[in-house]
Amino acid sequence: MEQWIIIMKTIKDNYITAIKRRNDLKGKSGRPEFWYFYLVVLAVSLPLSLLEIAFTALGSPMSTLFKTLTLLWTLAHLWPGLAVAIRRLSDTGRGPTLAYIAYGSGAMMLLSGLFLSGIPPHAIPTGTLIFSGFIAITAIISYLLLLVFACFPAEEQMKKSKQAREVKELMEEIDKLEALRQSGTINDKEYQQMRQRLMGEA
Repeated sequence: MEQWIIIMKTIKDNYITAIKRRNDLKGKSGRPEFWYFYLVVLAVSLPLSLLEIAFTALGSPMSTLFKTLTLLWTLAHLWPGLAVAIRRLSDTGRGPTLAYIAYGSGAMMLLSGLFLSGIPPHAIPTGTLIFSGFIAITAIISYLLLLVFACFPAEEQMKKSKQAREVKELMEEIDKLEALRQSGTINDKEYQQMRQRLMGEA
């Protein structure tokens, strides 16, 4: 029980942090802030959408209520979502372009859906359908790429990992040289020259 409380607190804290930082487009966000924010957004929007679909299928006027709630929830999280996406990309060493494409196309898809919702499919111009389809494909691909890049570790973390690997490889090469000297394969002078060469390359 205590573990679940800690998990829920972590989710809540990261979500609130993302909301508070909604105007921060120049900072960086780690993976927890990004993913927990989207977890909360999805955890609320998915049930609302399912209830909207269910009441629509039943022909109930309640569908309008849940459609409105879903729309308001989505709109309320567009700007904080864009901001945390930009910060997450920045944390991985990437620019904000992908986030702008994903959210821009997503917003256009949402608006086109609202405008076309009351029009019968056969009455919608072919050009409009093609454009809407293009926007939808762009939104899906860009969001998928955004989610993939959001999985990457921080740029600083990757640099430290690379430096640690390079130091480890250097020490292994020095150990090999030491073993060659101990076995008599190379003399002390050759050992020093080869060691200095390795250190210079590092």
